[in-house]
Amino acid sequence: MGEIPLRPLFTATDIANIARCAHRVFLDRSGPLAEKLPPSAEALRLREEGNAHERRVIEALDVTVVLSDGSIADRVARTVAVMAAGAPLIYHGVMTHGDLTGEPDLLRRVDRASTFGAFGYEPVDVKNGRATKSTKSAVVKPEYAMQLLAYAELLEYAQGWRPERGWIIDRHGVWQEVDLTVRAEAYTQARMTLDLIERERSATRPGWKTVCVQCAWRDKCWKELVATDDLTTLPDIGEPKRDKLWAIGIRTVADMSEADTGHIAAIKGLGKGARLWPLRARAMRTGRPAKRASWTPPRADFEISYDLENLTGGEVYLHGLLIRPMTARKRGVPGFTESDFGTFEPICATHPETEAEVWGRFLAKLVELEARGTYVTYIYSPHERGVLRRLRKAYGGSPSLDRFEASIIDLRRIVVDSVILPTDGNGLKTIAGYVDFHWRDPDPGGAQSITWWTSYWAAPEQRLDARARVLVYNEDDVRATFAVRDWLERFVAIRALH
Repeated sequence: MGEIPLRPLFTATDIANIARCAHRVFLDRSGPLAEKLPPSAEALRLREEGNAHERRVIEALDVTVVLSDGSIADRVARTVAVMAAGAPLIYHGVMTHGDLTGEPDLLRRVDRASTFGAFGYEPVDVKNGRATKSTKSAVVKPEYAMQLLAYAELLEYAQGWRPERGWIIDRHGVWQEVDLTVRAEAYTQARMTLDLIERERSATRPGWKTVCVQCAWRDKCWKELVATDDLTTLPDIGEPKRDKLWAIGIRTVADMSEADTGHIAAIKGLGKGARLWPLRARAMRTGRPAKRASWTPPRADFEISYDLENLTGGEVYLHGLLIRPMTARKRGVPGFTESDFGTFEPICATHPETEAEVWGRFLAKLVELEARGTYVTYIYSPHERGVLRRLRKAYGGSPSLDRFEASIIDLRRIVVDSVILPTDGNGLKTIAGYVDFHWRDPDPGGAQSITWWTSYWAAPEQRLDARARVLVYNEDDVRATFAVRDWLERFVAIRALH
């Protein structure tokens, strides 16, 4: 008999990914590589931004570096030697025990006795993002905490005690303390899941969620979910809610289409939107939308479709404005041409213009628009409202801005309230695709826009094409919003006749 090949060790990153998706860890370990997508340009950009942020943080600190050459055993031995010497900050040390290995960004010396003497170490991770779930939350992102907990487990074997505290250095360079005891039970469950993955090779199943769009296995999982008529192909049904539905015998979209809305709505823990799931499932099974409520577009002299583009860190580089008279021919009406979408009048940064300077030009544009008459403004998410509030607070507002914000209608909310669509989501690209609107760029997306803009900003004279690509993409975004608005007005009017 031949030797049984050794399985690679689980990493702290694997445990972080358990918090995102256990099936991803299974596929990373055992999935067919031919079905794994290569990193996108956006993924590569984010990786480089993260590496650059880490370099800046480390350059500002006095660290002891553990060399990255040699085997894992060599690096572990060097890490232990540096820890025993009492280095205050250790960069990229390596620890391993049993089936787990980890390479924390930093180990921070603290005054607590360990096997090394009168001191020990706590784990530190550098993240090019917010450490918490949102700006209003103090809860650390689960995947960040889980990764620190993995390092804490490894430290227990290295120094004789497990840290109850870790640290995140966030995108602003701020050290944020993380209480590791809060997620201790979740960490135990994650370790059990890893054990199942290792022993059974099929202990997980896919389920669609927001993070899936960034995953290299997304196409494979989506095909499997569609083939099995999985409930997570319906909007707003994640894995926890799917499990609740499975427990009562509703296992597929077909099952959901036959379910009673009142029965579904009465199930504890599914949320208010659950009563709409059977209706959505029926729409997806038949391919036909259903009207929920009437909607009449407000009247004004002209309409604005508004969409902004900003960097991952929040900095706005483009305010996209598409202006059309209320009397313009609407999409779907015979004789409609692309010129009927209106006039694209963007306020876009030009290197080296700052966000504040772009904001000043945007406020001036609002004064100009008011001189043309009354208007109503369409957006397709709450994002724009939040960013406008931030910009007002940072750089000041104006009476024209007050009126602009008062004119805003979130079309996404109108769509959700007015119609049940046979689609797997309510995002602009999904709904615009349903109404047969298509972006001119072969690879459209807000994340890609950031990549193009970053490319332009790095070499403005050589990459004007990247700036132009951002503008075309944004123009299609605001056109798509009008396309959805026009379809909805027409659909509601037609249904009113029947």
